[in-house]
Amino acid sequence: MAKDNQKKYRLIRKFSPLVKKLLPKKMYAKLKKDIKKNIVYDASKRIPFDDTYPFGVNYFGHLKAGIGLGEGSRLYGRAIKNSGLPSVFIDVPLPKSIPQNNDFYGIEMSDKPIYSINLFHVNPENFYCLEMMFDQSFLDHRYNIGVFLWELDHIPQGWIPYLDLFDAFIVPSNFIKEALKKATDKPIEVVNYGLSFVSSDTNQKVLEETNKLRFLTMFDSKSNIKRKNVEEVIEAFKIAFKNRDDAELIVKANNLTNKDRKTLLKAFNNHPNIKLFDKHLSRSEVNALISECDCVVSLHRAEGFGLAPAEAMMLGASVIVTNYSSTTDFCTKDNAFLVDYDLVESDMQYQDEKDFKWAEPKLDSAVKAMLEVVDNPELRENKKKNAQEFLKRNLSVEVCSNKLLNILSKIK
Repeated sequence: MAKDNQKKYRLIRKFSPLVKKLLPKKMYAKLKKDIKKNIVYDASKRIPFDDTYPFGVNYFGHLKAGIGLGEGSRLYGRAIKNSGLPSVFIDVPLPKSIPQNNDFYGIEMSDKPIYSINLFHVNPENFYCLEMMFDQSFLDHRYNIGVFLWELDHIPQGWIPYLDLFDAFIVPSNFIKEALKKATDKPIEVVNYGLSFVSSDTNQKVLEETNKLRFLTMFDSKSNIKRKNVEEVIEAFKIAFKNRDDAELIVKANNLTNKDRKTLLKAFNNHPNIKLFDKHLSRSEVNALISECDCVVSLHRAEGFGLAPAEAMMLGASVIVTNYSSTTDFCTKDNAFLVDYDLVESDMQYQDEKDFKWAEPKLDSAVKAMLEVVDNPELRENKKKNAQEFLKRNLSVEVCSNKLLNILSKIK
């Protein structure tokens, strides 16, 4: 059955450019959705974990993908490599519409699992990508661990059938753990991503020089502009600096769609101190961009981890964040400017989920935080110092590696 599904999917993927041209947009979208839904491993037929394979980790992730899910995959993968555990790393490509050009820190990749533990940094909605590559037998005799990255307070209904494939779970935040606990009683461990403490190249400049204090907000159109709440960042900035000219806002966008571009330009309303930056940047250039700004703003409605504020803290920038969801693992009143919020019923569909709550950051709280960043440099510097100390103690590559080593070395 699995082999038939693999053949079917490969054929459809091969001819998908032609099919996409021939079919109406809605029909093509339904076809893709049906394919994903119908290719499912049968958990009831999985042979349980035993000592068939040598101890070690087969790590599966979107190791080349140029999106947040890919960056999360790479961070755990690097930590496993750093831990010294016997391991192989297997890339699970996402659809071709997503850039697949990351080199995964130069770590060599494999094409097949050889060890006793399968660790999947692959969300269930992307499991069809795995099912194209392997039939069900690669799950047999192995301890299977799922790593999910998710932003809402409960996991999608479409994920539930997949939970039986796993023996346990590892997630990058306590917020995801609480969401997952509502659907399973299997073991769940929290291991925050491990970040490298690097300084950007001072000779590498991305932005023009300015004497204004710079705010930066970052988002990817593939991560949903409403969830990232970019429009409210823009509105808060316009209110805070209505009669001032000592600050500017950079809006960094990745994979920007025409729809999101129109939304941003309408929100900008030709404001002279708000600039759109949608040029593709390398990892070192992203670090340079963050370092050239004074404060990174994330007025998110929900976050699965919050890489942008975490990386900003690592690089020595201030952060303004909604005091909700996964960023609360590392953003505190001592190291960040926290924005108050109301928990509200969402009026939109997020992926396939309709009935959920998320944060609605309070505009006046965001405005106050922006003004504090500019007008209270002593407070800003204290928070920045506390942030770097906190991350070094809790979110370094070494801390992440040691936690994963401790968890995985016991599975024998």
